[in-house]
Amino acid sequence: MHFTWLDYGVSSFEDEIDTWSTNKDTVQFVTAGPSPLSAEWAYYVDSGEYEIGKNCFCKVIIEREQLIAYILILCHGELSITINPIVVNPALRNRGYCTKVIRELLNCTAKIIPHSNCRRFEAVINIENHTSIRAFEKNGFALSSIHADGDVGYWQYNEV
Repeated sequence: MHFTWLDYGVSSFEDEIDTWSTNKDTVQFVTAGPSPLSAEWAYYVDSGEYEIGKNCFCKVIIEREQLIAYILILCHGELSITINPIVVNPALRNRGYCTKVIRELLNCTAKIIPHSNCRRFEAVINIENHTSIRAFEKNGFALSSIHADGDVGYWQYNEV
């Protein structure tokens, strides 16, 4: 693997990741208003529907000591894995990191998500987030449907 994947909540990067919540693209495409990414994570932790380390994984992606991205991964048994969201460090955007992180997740799923045999992936993406859509499509994802509200789309992975 090219990147180092750490569990969110046990690394020293959570405070820095929360500062990304002030970035306009993060606010527009990821968080519900100007809430920190830690609040998004807390939603899943507190929901009772997900168990951290079993069907809910939040990872911090590092390359040579530099914080690259934050990703939330939800597992639905043997059925599918949902990526929602992936947030690249605002200082490193538009350099291909999102594409590389997605590719590594697809190629190294068993190492990143222990005990996962699933090869069906879905990404939930704001339909105005053209940069994220491009990164997923470069990795073999295709639009499968749009939410009834029209604000997000669901992209399915089709092995390339």
